[in-house]
Amino acid sequence: MKGTIRNINLPGVVKTKKRVFIIGIIVFLNLAILLSIHPHAVTSSKAVTSVGNHISAYSPFRSKTPISEKAGGREESQAAIIFPSYFEHAEDELAYYYKTFLKQEKTNNDLKFIKHSGPSAPIVQDVAPENLSTNQFDVFDFAEGGKKCSPLRKNITVQVSKSQRFDELLPIAHTYIEQRKRDPALAELDGFIKEDIHEQISSNKLNRHWYKLAGSSVWLKEYGVHFMVSRVMYSPQGSKRRSPLSLTYAQIFDEKWNEIHNGELVFPYRGSGSDEEVEYTKMQFPSFLPVPFFHDFKYQGKRFYGAEDPRLLLVKDEDGHDEPLMVYNSHHRKIVDRQLADETHMNVTLDSYRSMFMAWPFRSQKGKDVIMGLEDPRYSDTTYIKAVELRLDTKERIKTQKNWTPFISEVDRNQLYDENIYFVYRWDQLEVLRCPLTKFTKEGMSACRHVYRKEKNPSSQVGPFRGGTQMLSLRSIMPSLKLPKDKEVWIGFARAHLKNCGCGRSMYRPNLAVITRVKGQFHVSHVGGFTSLNVASQGWGIAKYQCGPRDANVLIPNGLSSWIAEKGKEDTLTVTLSVADESVEMVHVKGLLNKLFEETSIIETGQDIPNDNTVLECGVKASNDFCKAYGIAQIDLGTLDPKSPLQPKKPAASRSNDEKEANKSGTKESKKSSWFNLGLL
Repeated sequence: MKGTIRNINLPGVVKTKKRVFIIGIIVFLNLAILLSIHPHAVTSSKAVTSVGNHISAYSPFRSKTPISEKAGGREESQAAIIFPSYFEHAEDELAYYYKTFLKQEKTNNDLKFIKHSGPSAPIVQDVAPENLSTNQFDVFDFAEGGKKCSPLRKNITVQVSKSQRFDELLPIAHTYIEQRKRDPALAELDGFIKEDIHEQISSNKLNRHWYKLAGSSVWLKEYGVHFMVSRVMYSPQGSKRRSPLSLTYAQIFDEKWNEIHNGELVFPYRGSGSDEEVEYTKMQFPSFLPVPFFHDFKYQGKRFYGAEDPRLLLVKDEDGHDEPLMVYNSHHRKIVDRQLADETHMNVTLDSYRSMFMAWPFRSQKGKDVIMGLEDPRYSDTTYIKAVELRLDTKERIKTQKNWTPFISEVDRNQLYDENIYFVYRWDQLEVLRCPLTKFTKEGMSACRHVYRKEKNPSSQVGPFRGGTQMLSLRSIMPSLKLPKDKEVWIGFARAHLKNCGCGRSMYRPNLAVITRVKGQFHVSHVGGFTSLNVASQGWGIAKYQCGPRDANVLIPNGLSSWIAEKGKEDTLTVTLSVADESVEMVHVKGLLNKLFEETSIIETGQDIPNDNTVLECGVKASNDFCKAYGIAQIDLGTLDPKSPLQPKKPAASRSNDEKEANKSGTKESKKSSWFNLGLL
């Protein structure tokens, strides 16, 4: 398909129309260009090679190789322009198509064009044995029955890679400076950041003002890249506790997790819906996503603006392609009262809310009136990514909504595309919501309705389990697995928030969770206790003190980046996590699915799942035990905050002989093993 292309600010929009005569003209122009560069190009095979070498930017790779080999071989100054595998133009037309219709100012040598033709799945990370460590945690399985935890307990042992950290701040600052020059969505935030960023760079103080956390990623198989978004908090005062602004930072990585700097993705965009038109958009990486959100820099005290806790998951779009969807919560305003003042004026009352939203990074919208609560001409011409509020089906708008756990049903998928997204609204006394992805209310909201509720009138207490990663359907992890038509299983990591459990003010850690739907009924069928996945934590306030009396000890699972599983082979799960609300960590977990198959009833059929909270209660109890052990270990490791109430009342020198004996070598080795499993070594 060929046609005219409109270029607008990020994301740039490309319109193409299927016109036979245009195709003919472009083919003719291509031929003319080749002849003008080398008059013997069509008659000499040797000349064709010469032409290819002369205009290397017009000669993209043809071999079926992964993105790492295609993008990795370019010059550092070259931009990698990546087209999807289904793009209808031939590879040797990409450069002409891109440059002619987008009217880019860059020269041929500045660009390297790639049409993905490599593997659709990410390469299984080949982790050296010395970089793997054992991690153990308990999973409680409903199938054993009863109300006691011991019979339900299954011990799961997996191998975990060393954590890889994505915490670079200087590239983030430089990206912000450059993008702000051309993107009004960033320029409107000048009241928060101003010119302070230049002084922060020169004085080497970025880490006092910028915090990168909550990284979540998905594998885009039609591009051969990992697409990651992270929350970047900004604090004008230089305090993590006072960070009124959250931005969304986007990056792409090849299949080996090497970042592709100076890259662009070209992808389809649903426009008017006409069969005769297809729109394309391009996005630069790394970049800040222009998320529409309400803000007022004059009011920063106890205000937190922007997208918080972004979570990515894949949905099928209207053309059957994988598309990233971002779920997050954000502060916004809504009109709560209208009073007619006179014939031409009306007084309105606005109130503030924190609500759940979903956004499509590869789609766009003009303005953000729905978010602002009123028409605001200041932003009407600004391009943002498309965002929609997720509105619970209650008469009264709830003041604060967050920590919904998203998942997609493979069973419910309507042939090509997904019509709905599901959320675990509450883990304790399970509640599940279904929200439309395509049909919105006249106010532009997705009306979410309960499809499962364990209790008709649950208590207002949410319970310790909440949020976590997205849940992945077992049918998508291992399509070859045969399950009954009326059964679907989702796996992911929730995270429990335990207060005063033995380490500081509170503790957050991942908890493996499995949701099973049988005959339309949802159940929390398996729950794990706390696990560290061998990721070392640090104090939230003072890094070296793990259990500060007024701090939380925080290790939060953010996303399941990929899960590679083949029958008869060891599976590999890639998980992203955050430590102390200031890092993005990634680990590869080997053998988890296999262990769940071996040790639990996860795929067994024909069982009645008890309608109670036993597995959740057991998961909380095991998590409390983890927290207590973690706090006690700080004493031996010497990493306990001096102000902590856990400090022993008597000095080590006055301990009894029995206590001293307990610290001899054999016990120390046992302690070290325990500390490692807690994520302390």
